Amino acid sequence: MRPEHGLAIDPEAETQRITAFIARAVKELGKEGAVLGLSGGLDSAVVAYLCVRALSPRRVRALILPERDSDPRSLEDARRVARELGIEAEELDLTPILSALGAYRPVPRWAARPWLVRWVYGRFKRRKGVSTLVHSLGPPAERPEFSFASFALPKLRLRMIVLYQRASRLNYAVVGTTNRSEWEVGHYDRYGDGACDIDPIRHLFKTQVRALARYLGVPEEIIEKPPSPDLIPGITDELALGMSYEKLDLILSLLAQGATDGAVAEALGVEPKAVAEVRRAREHAQRARALPLALE
Repeated sequence: MRPEHGLAIDPEAETQRITAFIARAVKELGKEGAVLGLSGGLDSAVVAYLCVRALSPRRVRALILPERDSDPRSLEDARRVARELGIEAEELDLTPILSALGAYRPVPRWAARPWLVRWVYGRFKRRKGVSTLVHSLGPPAERPEFSFASFALPKLRLRMIVLYQRASRLNYAVVGTTNRSEWEVGHYDRYGDGACDIDPIRHLFKTQVRALARYLGVPEEIIEKPPSPDLIPGITDELALGMSYEKLDLILSLLAQGATDGAVAEALGVEPKAVAEVRRAREHAQRARALPLALE
């Protein structure tokens, strides 16, 4: 059993397959185009490039939705992608709405410093007894003690509201940007970045998305930038996950092949506890996707 098994892709063939899917899905939904949130990160850039190939620039609308804690570099990267693709991009600052909702109370402006947030976050993980992976989004995040996620969730959900409002006005489909790595461990919010009409890269691990990005011509600076949802100052994806996407994807790939935790740990040279935490996150994410609960 090879750790890298299942991670290699043919970028050209995958591009053709995904763009055909996007075009077909938009038509089947009776929509005239696609709208997506452009964050300046890798996943949204790849999805934007794929949508333009599938539909043409004039049928793709991007929304750039910064707020108080957004990284200025991300804003510039989002604008750069829109310019290079020739798509219309609308910018809307979400800060006033989030402030009115009280979303910033858990982390006031004076405390929203990357170094300070990282220090507090490290203590939070140690107190919870989680060394590697925090299931940071979804149902458990809404318990009061998960203040980091409770701080982030309103931002994700407000972005979704804006995307769907614009999509409704245009009769466009909302296109999601969640990759398989995030989907597998629940590193997304089903009412926020997980809410969409079309999810074109959900079958691709993060490392596969990166390979596809190079084929599509996404700027190298965006490809190499540390992945981040740009929600909490100083918190990157890999800090929350406790490991690189390269390592996470290998673990997920082996687990998908039916390997035991011990076999995965031995094959990759990682701590068995790390593999167990990834497995638990997968199982929790699967249960969360069964919500809402109902009698029938």
